[in-house]
Formats: sequence, structure tokens, C-alpha cells
Amino acid sequence: MSVSLSAGMRNAVYAMGDIQSQVTQSNQRLATGKKVNSALDNARSYFAAEGFRKDARDLNNLLESQQNALQVVTRANKSIEGMSKLVESTLALARQARGLASTDTTRDTLGTQVRTILNQVDQLARDSGFNGKTLAQASSGAADTLDVFFNSSTTTTAQTKVTLKSVDVGIGSATGLNLAIGANGYGYTNPVGGAQVVDGTNGATFTIGWTDGELDSFISGAATALNTLQAAASGLSVNASLIQLRQDFTRTASRINNEQADFLTLADINEEGANLSALQTKQQLAVQALSLASRSDQSILRLF
Repeated sequence: MSVSLSAGMRNAVYAMGDIQSQVTQSNQRLATGKKVNSALDNARSYFAAEGFRKDARDLNNLLESQQNALQVVTRANKSIEGMSKLVESTLALARQARGLASTDTTRDTLGTQVRTILNQVDQLARDSGFNGKTLAQASSGAADTLDVFFNSSTTTTAQTKVTLKSVDVGIGSATGLNLAIGANGYGYTNPVGGAQVVDGTNGATFTIGWTDGELDSFISGAATALNTLQAAASGLSVNASLIQLRQDFTRTASRINNEQADFLTLADINEEGANLSALQTKQQLAVQALSLASRSDQSILRLF
């Protein structure tokens, strides 16, 4: 048999159920910190927030690739700084040799030192790679490129990415530093190319590896190589600054997207706490209302 409730009791029961639903909702918001936990709560806000969060995740992925590119550029730049110091050393040694007499065997010693240093210049370029990419190309190295993306657009243009190309800083490269000993009129191969000279102390003959003309050519070539390295370092520095600026912008854009998603979905904890307190008071009143409605029905029973 079905039981029929009086209008008063029915209203009180419905009120209690509605209040309990609101209490459950407030408890959930306080527990999760969100006013929109699923599409059922607010479909428009939920899906809009998910879109903002996806954009933020895409931007964070770009940040990782930008940081990797920055490390590649930084390592190449540090390599070129070291190469510049080494070339400066060879330039100083060549000038020292040029100041000596053509019969001074110290030229041979200085020439050997220059050749050793130049070998290390190429080695620095070979060691400049990071994570499989190098932007300082040595004489025996292959040209390399690095794409740096600035936004998550699927259409790539000159505005959405920049392509960094390796710079040629090889000692033996005609388009690089062009300082290969034994070529270009530098002529020192430990020693060769000089005239036979008689040592005045013991009458022995020896060969001066560097003539004055070869030294002059090397000094001029080393000065040009330093300019080449300076230009390469300047280009890498510009690219590093560009990447850092885009990193700052990407971080800001990601933060803005997350903030907008939070604005659409996060609950006001203070407001929800106050709501829960008010709902608990309503709940108590609803219990009293149900009790009063029950007493009213019981008063009718007493008539019998």
C-alpha cells in the first residue's frame, strides 16, 4: 500500500532533500576547491577552462624546446668565446715571432705552439654540441640547423618559428676562420719553407719554419679570423636574447591561460564555507518543520 503524506510533511521532506543536495555540493566544492568539477556542473565554463588549460600545456611544451634551444646557443657561444681566446694567443705568438730575427730558432718553437693551439680551436668547435645539435661548425663538421617554435600554431611561418643555422668557424674552412697552417701562404709545417741558416756558434745548419712574409700573412689572417668569431658570437647572442624574450612571453601567456581556467572553475572557499554554514542552519529548520508537520497530523489522530 502506498502512503500518502500531508501537504505540510511533503513540503518539509522536499525542502530537506533540496537542502541536502546543496550541502553535498558545497562539501564537494570545499573538498576539491572547484565550483565546476565536471561538465554537469557548468558545461560552458568546464569546456572553456579545458581549452585554456590545453593551450597552457602546449605553451609549457614550447618552453621546454625553447630552453633546449637556448642551451644549444649558449654552449656554441661559450665555445666561440674560447676559440677567440685561442686565436688571440696564436696572434700574440705570431707577433712575437715576427719580432725575432729570421735566423732565430725560437721561431720554430713558437710555430709549433701556434699549430698546437689551432688544433684545439677546431676541437672546441667539435665539442660545442648540445643534445645532438651544434651551432659552431668545425672544419670536418656538417652544417646543422635548429628550429625554435614560438607558438603552438600548426601552420609554421617566419613569425611562428626561427631557424638557427650553424656558423662556420673551422680552421681549415675557406668560409670559416681560414687559418690552416701550410696553406694560404702561412707555410709553417714544423719547419718547412725557410732558407737553410748556419748557426754561428757550432756551424750546424737548420731550417726556419716561418719567413717574414708568412708571418705577416698569418698575423693578417688571424686578425680577420677574430673578426669572424666576433661576428659569429654576436649573431648567437642576438638569437639567445630573442629566445629568452620569447620564453618570458610564453611563461606569461601560459600563466594567463591557467588563471583564466581557474577563474572559470575555482570556488570561492570563503563563500562556500558561509553557504555551508547557512545550509546547515536551513537543514535544522527543515527538520523542525517536518516535526511540526508530523505533530499536525498526529493532532488529527487524537480527534479519534
